[in-house]
Amino acid sequence: MLKHILTVSELRKRIERKLLRSNNSLESWHKAISQDIVDHPNINRLEHHLIKEQNLKDCHSNVNASHWASIL
Repeated sequence: MLKHILTVSELRKRIERKLLRSNNSLESWHKAISQDIVDHPNINRLEHHLIKEQNLKDCHSNVNASHWASIL
């Protein structure tokens, strides 16, 4: 497995552009989804879980948007 190590200047540029500095959010999502589904789900089961995950994301996005709209 080839890993790219960020230099200090590359990391500084990512911070200045407000980009993610790690893949922790991806790893936590992967752990959560892998605990919900079996090792090798069929396509229908996988689709069901991904749609459910998307609906949760959309719901959280709407809640956050309405929260900030009420503050502003």
